Amino acid sequence: LAQMLNVSPLLVNLVMGATVINIAKKGKMLFEELKRIDLPIYAAFFALSGASLHWDLLSVVGGVGVLYVAGRVAGKVLGVFYGAVQARASQSLKRYGGCGLLAQAGVALGLALLIEDRDQKLGEVVSTTIFSTVIVFEILGPLAVRWSIVKSGEVKVIKLIHRDEGTPFRDTFREIILRLRHSLGIPVWKSKQFTGEVLVEHVMRTHVEVIHEETHLDQILKVIEHSRYNLFPVVNEIGEFTGMISFQDIRDVLYDGIMKDLVIAKDVANPAGPFIHSKATINEALDLFELEKTDLLPVIDDRETKHLMGILTQRDVLAVFKGKKR
Repeated sequence: LAQMLNVSPLLVNLVMGATVINIAKKGKMLFEELKRIDLPIYAAFFALSGASLHWDLLSVVGGVGVLYVAGRVAGKVLGVFYGAVQARASQSLKRYGGCGLLAQAGVALGLALLIEDRDQKLGEVVSTTIFSTVIVFEILGPLAVRWSIVKSGEVKVIKLIHRDEGTPFRDTFREIILRLRHSLGIPVWKSKQFTGEVLVEHVMRTHVEVIHEETHLDQILKVIEHSRYNLFPVVNEIGEFTGMISFQDIRDVLYDGIMKDLVIAKDVANPAGPFIHSKATINEALDLFELEKTDLLPVIDDRETKHLMGILTQRDVLAVFKGKKR
């Protein structure tokens, strides 16, 4: 098809993939089936790509590679930041979104090989630069993705805690390695296992939709409209928790034409709303949920300053207890 249309095979494959997954009735099922056999294909692709690496040109393109890495990182970070500002996206996306896009592989390698086919001299320099920097991005990329999704609050800390669920093969293999290291006199470093009590800071969500005290009613309604929650923490200019807002709190004001334009968040926030300390246990959190008859609690780091760290939902706490029983 690519030869018949005289276009890039890479472009044809991308278009065909997008067409199948979005139009075909069994597109998603086909995608899931392909995932079972994609690893050998990826391995073969990267092996063939690595075989095309021109080692003799590494010294020549070294400086270009450094500039390429720096330029690509800067482009991703600044590009996402600018786009997030224009779209009025969340602060977490502005800060961490760019780092989540640093991983690079297939398409870049395909383009490099395409250039090499059309212009061998230029293509060798370009492909060597791309191949060598892909190694850098494939090492740093996954780490950057992990860091960005954790810092942005998309993944809760408890999901990162390593719980050892050994299998017979795994346990046997580990025992062999430990015996070998002991025989060779190599110190055995024990991996850190989580054996302590689960705290609120392990379960809380840090990707929080907060409302600032000076926010006007129309902006509050926009936050409520696009949120999955029914309670919203209110903070002052330095990020301290000052109260909670629910839709019920502003419902009466909506029908008052005069007050609607005058009311700001701190006028309708409930300053006596419950909160919980980040170092509290999930047992204490569950007791507080039952006492306050609520399904969401703001999490603070200090009872005096009340700096907001995140939110805790009753569903997340119950999920932890369910996991413990298993």
